[in-house]
Amino acid sequence: MNCRLIATTASAFMLCNVAAHAQDIHEHGSSTLQIVREGNAVTLRLDAPAMDLIGFEHEAETDEQHAAITSAQEKLSDPLGLFGIPEEAGCVLDHTQFEGPLSEPVGELVAGHHGHDDDHDRDTEHADVIVEYEFTCANPAAVTRLDSAFFAAFSSARELNLQVVTENGQFQQLLTPAMPSASWQ
Repeated sequence: MNCRLIATTASAFMLCNVAAHAQDIHEHGSSTLQIVREGNAVTLRLDAPAMDLIGFEHEAETDEQHAAITSAQEKLSDPLGLFGIPEEAGCVLDHTQFEGPLSEPVGELVAGHHGHDDDHDRDTEHADVIVEYEFTCANPAAVTRLDSAFFAAFSSARELNLQVVTENGQFQQLLTPAMPSASWQ
């Protein structure tokens, strides 16, 4: 059993290292959701381009942009509904952490200044949103599927690279609006 736990933990670290390297690649429409299940703990980490979640990648400047941030925060604040974690798992959300444009203003754009160079900088600026969720689950073994509402909530999202690490091994699947569900052991 200890060897299995060590192997699972080692796999989780490998997955995180691969994901950290992948974060250097920024592709609109493409997000990553990592799920790690160990003991009664289930952790989800979403890494998505801000463009897909809020429609821009710079500091919010208008009322409409601030409203987009609020809307995304509300949608992302219901991970059980957004990612369809099975109810029979009895998961309770312990902690949520937002990083990027949904946690605090980012970017160095000056409101009201629209020079050519600044517009060019805005076009080439990239920002990612990272949201980490920590759950305690009464029946974590039931976390064996995902029925995602992510694409319905965020219409600019085209794919969600699902990466799962459990005591039983690793699983990876590319989810799309046409195929938003996955199951594993």
